[in-house]
Amino acid sequence: MSTAKLLAKNNWRYFTFSAFWVSFIVLLTLWSGNDIPSTNTYALAPDKLIHFTLYFVFTFSVFIALKKISYRTGLKKCNRIAFGSALILAMLTEVLQLATATRSFDYNDFLANVFGIIIAGLVLRIIVGKDIFFKLS
Repeated sequence: MSTAKLLAKNNWRYFTFSAFWVSFIVLLTLWSGNDIPSTNTYALAPDKLIHFTLYFVFTFSVFIALKKISYRTGLKKCNRIAFGSALILAMLTEVLQLATATRSFDYNDFLANVFGIIIAGLVLRIIVGKDIFFKLS
């Protein structure tokens, strides 16, 4: 079943959190980065932890929404769609920062985004293999 047909069946409500989260990510992307404290250590930098968390939650929410609207869609396909949409969003937000005066493209931010997406995929793979996931459906 195509995405348009799935959304036409009033299943768009499952994507409301994901849509809210995308708007939150874009809002933070356009927000001035001067207010974020900086540290010298990469692993504990608040900016990188924020990037990681934002994309972890987004990937997870898209996967759950996809699985809620289509029980017939395979778990691997849902994971690929969630991973792909999160990766596209990560690229777009980093490019969008080029259009702002106070933000700039940062390769380390993009890596933190991708790391959050990958870890979300791994967590989903672990959860999907357990009975916990099927209780969510």
